[in-house]
Amino acid sequence: MVSNNIVLNTLILKSEFDKGISQSDIVNDLITKLSVSNIEIRREFNAEKISELVAIREICLEKKINLFYSVPDNLFLNEHINPKLFQYIGESQFIGARHLKMTLGDWNKSLTKELVYLSKILPKNIQLNIENDQTLSNSDIALLNNFFETADQENINIGFVNDIGNWIFTNQDAYKCSLTLRPFTRFVHLKNYQITGKHISTTPFDSGEINWKDVIKLFSNDIPIALEYPSTLGNIMTDINIIQTAKL
Repeated sequence: MVSNNIVLNTLILKSEFDKGISQSDIVNDLITKLSVSNIEIRREFNAEKISELVAIREICLEKKINLFYSVPDNLFLNEHINPKLFQYIGESQFIGARHLKMTLGDWNKSLTKELVYLSKILPKNIQLNIENDQTLSNSDIALLNNFFETADQENINIGFVNDIGNWIFTNQDAYKCSLTLRPFTRFVHLKNYQITGKHISTTPFDSGEINWKDVIKLFSNDIPIALEYPSTLGNIMTDINIIQTAKL
């Protein structure tokens, strides 16, 4: 039985998507073959198509899946709330996703009024989270901390998705950044990295250079943990077992 805090991102079976398999079929495979109850779908995997949204909605309703929605777009655009946010919220509600993830964008302290406006338009059944990506513009630790502290001061319910494998791409320490943003963290993307010469590559969490156990110990045992790296069904099951048997 897979722990109910493990989330599988459909990037896991990217090789299948690249072969022409639909994301909805990938979702169905992850659910039926690995018995997971939490799936994170990716909008860039054709999830914006009505046919895919309908198929994913039907699968998740039938299987009673807790759905996370990953959108590769910035919350702030040209110093305003991204107007596409309304569309992303609508898609989230249609498929039944209660978790919507984006990146930060061009936030600065002068945009506090925009943040307050966001609190008025965000549905109570949608949990909006911001993730660090592989760009410094979206992932500078001081900027992210300022954003979340401002949101907290304004009593605006926005959380952080900590992608621990992305910090290296912005030359920041995964443990120190995780510690700084721990109060705002709702969700962890567990993956790792390997440096070969000047090349950085993403790896499964247990085969890279980050001491992932130390990072995970910063958080409560029930925090959602997503696996997000290309793999296979067999290898992912092994990785799930590593997480579940580790004494965190």
